[in-house]
Amino acid sequence: METEKYNLEKVRPRPPYTPKTIQCPSCGGGLSQKDEHSELIVCDYCGSHLDVSEEEKTVLGKGPGQKPKFPLEIGDAFHYRNTRFEIIARMEFIEDGDRTEQTLQYLLYNPRMGTMWLAAYKRNYSISKDTHVMPEDDAFTKSRGDTLDTHDGRKWVCEGRGTYELTYVDGALPWIAKIRDRIDYAEFSEMSGSGEQYEVQSIGDEIEYGAGRALSIASVRKATRKPDLEKTAAEKAGRMKQRVQESPPENVALTRKYYLRLLAIAALALLINGALAAYTFMQGKRVLSQTFSAEELNEGIETNPFRVSRANNVIKITTKAWPKLSNEWMALDVVMVREDDMMIHEYDGSIEYYHGSSGGEKWSEGGQTHNLYLRVPQKGYYRLALGGVSARGNTPKSSRTTHGIQVRVKDRVVFPWLFVASTVLSLVFLILIGLSFKSWKDEDDD
Repeated sequence: METEKYNLEKVRPRPPYTPKTIQCPSCGGGLSQKDEHSELIVCDYCGSHLDVSEEEKTVLGKGPGQKPKFPLEIGDAFHYRNTRFEIIARMEFIEDGDRTEQTLQYLLYNPRMGTMWLAAYKRNYSISKDTHVMPEDDAFTKSRGDTLDTHDGRKWVCEGRGTYELTYVDGALPWIAKIRDRIDYAEFSEMSGSGEQYEVQSIGDEIEYGAGRALSIASVRKATRKPDLEKTAAEKAGRMKQRVQESPPENVALTRKYYLRLLAIAALALLINGALAAYTFMQGKRVLSQTFSAEELNEGIETNPFRVSRANNVIKITTKAWPKLSNEWMALDVVMVREDDMMIHEYDGSIEYYHGSSGGEKWSEGGQTHNLYLRVPQKGYYRLALGGVSARGNTPKSSRTTHGIQVRVKDRVVFPWLFVASTVLSLVFLILIGLSFKSWKDEDDD
């Protein structure tokens, strides 16, 4: 009964704030204070900045004489999620003193919903509202493409960070803003690519957080009921359907995901091709393994016979200097002979290895082995006839060798060059993608 009498179960909404009319102390012009939280109002008539945080209004000074071109005016309506907001303040920020790096911000106000921010950067719009959700890490240590976790369990990708400088303000703001105020910012987009955004701003000793989302120019035109907003004369005349700049802004989260997928594909391709290349090197059956001394090589020798099991098999002939070369070279003459003494193939094998140090760093070039892959047209038994010479350093000629060799032959091997080339190309592809990803991340630091 008492509940019904006093209507205790119902919650009475707070009555809307009634705008106040104040008078500019500088010129006497009448101004409307629409938001009760406003602390700064810029006079529409004389441009004076008024501190309205106290009962007695104070003139802080005047803003710059040059007014930037705003596509939207004070008092314009902005419809968002079935709520009508009104633009009550406008600000211009530039970055690094560059007028082309201009960001325009509009303070949107609704008596019951409070305030929101509409930002425009090169025809790319976003809308945001203050939030109390804090990041788990320092947002200002993040670079483009880095990830950030917030305490609500969400993950974000850094779009960029930098410093704005306030160059113009008009309307009414909930704080005392001064021309040349500097604001550090870090902007993030939701990791899944949903278009949601998270931002952190450092203003003096205060840090503020905002949450919102990107808006297309079409949705802004619809929200402002201005179908020609930011259209060129040619667009208005219908001669151009769309400007190049009207393409949607880059979604950093999706771009990062695209790069990571490419890196994963390139890494997988490198792994597969590398494994196939390693597999081909391990293939084959060893059919010969012999070692010859330098004296035998100087006299000319032949290996034991070895068998090639099938016609058109590929064999691998490996010759290795023994003992190891040290700043020396070795030249071999190798002839492959069939069991009926018919010469099948002849080649020169060169082995050289040099090493040293320069500037405190060690270096080496060359190797201790020589490999030859050869397709044999007929099966049967074969042997190798070998001879060779060696010398130290840059000696141009020699008639004898001071090194012996180890000879190994494998039958039924696979040519590895296709997989080796694929492995190299995969590695190059991976490096190029990695460099492109790094360049993309570093764009924000330029």
